[in-house]
Amino acid sequence: MENCNLSRVELFAFTAQPATQGPDRKTCRPILLRLSCGDRAGYGECLLPDTGKPIDLIRWGAFLKGFRNATLEEAHLLTILHADGWTPDQVRMARAALAELAQSVSLQERVPVGVGSRGIQKRSVSSTLICNHSKIQQVGDDRFLDELFEQSISYYSIF
Repeated sequence: MENCNLSRVELFAFTAQPATQGPDRKTCRPILLRLSCGDRAGYGECLLPDTGKPIDLIRWGAFLKGFRNATLEEAHLLTILHADGWTPDQVRMARAALAELAQSVSLQERVPVGVGSRGIQKRSVSSTLICNHSKIQQVGDDRFLDELFEQSISYYSIF
């Protein structure tokens, strides 16, 4: 994994929606994790069962406090060392966000921004994700955070 320190750790919670998959199709609450390293970001998502009560992202996201200013390697090591104390959803979400961020950072260092393999102008590698209540879809970087904040019902950030 590339060495860059995590500059932001953010959690977004969204309105509970009926699950589209699974045998019991219970109502779920999407949670999106955004990890940043400079201008690069990686995302992970999990679906929590809806209990009908508001989610406390500060308490639920407490497992991420060790990520603050950690390198990607240190954060990944935390997912291994603390996996027994975290829920499987928390581990999967954190590992997915770290893997995507590591790939984005690695590509940024290897591919000049704005230049494609054939010299054609193209957008930076960091096309981003947005939660659409039950799935994540790709959108342009410019609208990403605005749409996340518009759609989320709760937000927690660790600087």
